[in-house]
Amino acid sequence: RALSLALGGAGFGVAYLTAYSAFALFDYLSNPAGLGLLAVTSAAAGAYAVTRSALSLAILSMIGAFLAPAFATTDPGPTIVYGYYIAASLMTLVLVALRGWHALIHLSFLFTLAGGVFFAWTARYYDAAHASVTLPAT
Repeated sequence: RALSLALGGAGFGVAYLTAYSAFALFDYLSNPAGLGLLAVTSAAAGAYAVTRSALSLAILSMIGAFLAPAFATTDPGPTIVYGYYIAASLMTLVLVALRGWHALIHLSFLFTLAGGVFFAWTARYYDAAHASVTLPAT
């Protein structure tokens, strides 16, 4: 079991780095397609973690999913970043619902909060130009 999980985790790590290289280093894919490929790789790793009952792989999958927007070569905009975070949070909810891994909820909250603050600060999402997305109540 340990060897199976190590090889599976390493395989998904290689797939994640290959997807990142394809769009960020070599420009084979556009920015949205590259982020989508990273999301699919993270979702597949999450599915593998659920089928193998491997909490450690689920945590690594979640970390990869929440860090993917930071690897974007250009600013995708607040709609894509925060929409992506909603999808990653829903993936975490599925992992928790299927296996009862409640620690993932706390990590999801931490990553969503830290990622949201990081992108809002570095990309200046708090400017008036992005108010229609970041301040939907107004």
